[in-house]
Amino acid sequence: MLQLVTLSISIFGTPLLLYWLGDERYGAFLAATDWGNYLNLLELGISGSLLALLAKAVGIGEHQQILLTLVTGIKPYLKIY
Repeated sequence: MLQLVTLSISIFGTPLLLYWLGDERYGAFLAATDWGNYLNLLELGISGSLLALLAKAVGIGEHQQILLTLVTGIKPYLKIY
């Protein structure tokens, strides 16, 4: 039932969205979302590995290791974004 509702909204909503936005703004929206999706591909699981390292550091309770994990984790994100 959820897939039917989602499909119905997509079928009826797309022409309305194209009408309201116009061709240029819709194209800009698609380009921006595609660019965002490629940035997500570049991430390559950095967040998952950082969560595991951060959980270990918090579990140990070592403040210095928590800070080091956060600082080390921010550097790849700055390079990607």
